[in-house]
Amino acid sequence: VEFSQMAASILTLILGTIIGELLNLNEKAKLLSVRINSSYEKRFSSSSVDIGVFINLVVMVACSGYGVFGALNEGISGNHTSLIVKALLDFFTFVFFAANYGALLSFICIPQFTVYIFIYLLAGLAAPFMGTAAMGDLSACAGVITMATGINLLFGKDIPVISMLPAFILVLPLSQLFSLIAK
Repeated sequence: VEFSQMAASILTLILGTIIGELLNLNEKAKLLSVRINSSYEKRFSSSSVDIGVFINLVVMVACSGYGVFGALNEGISGNHTSLIVKALLDFFTFVFFAANYGALLSFICIPQFTVYIFIYLLAGLAAPFMGTAAMGDLSACAGVITMATGINLLFGKDIPVISMLPAFILVLPLSQLFSLIAK
């Protein structure tokens, strides 16, 4: 990993998290999750899901590094292998989580589809910027967000992963900028 890649990834995560915190994205996601959860409870007479767990599972599925890479790869090259593997991994992951948290988790496919179709459709625009450094920066950014999500789920922490998501918007331009500076 080159220094320019590390610097771009770190700066992207810092700036993205600052933007997310200024926009109060984590709290807005919690409010939306509470609404979805209470609506689900009323309609299906079911127990509620821990909002923190629900948000972390949405991020884990809809914004994972492998899924983002798979959607970009499908949009740029037409190779859908990564998305098929991701679907299989998600299926078995959610069989486990659904046993603990119930059928409400089936609704996570909505943000997952929305995020991946958005990335797929915009992949053609991102293709000119997708060199090896940019893919490395994107993977590093997504990996840190996925790791933070895992820490939240495993240790019951409250790292604001939703607030980190604006980093995905910044990663390609900053990677390109750092690549130009490094030359």
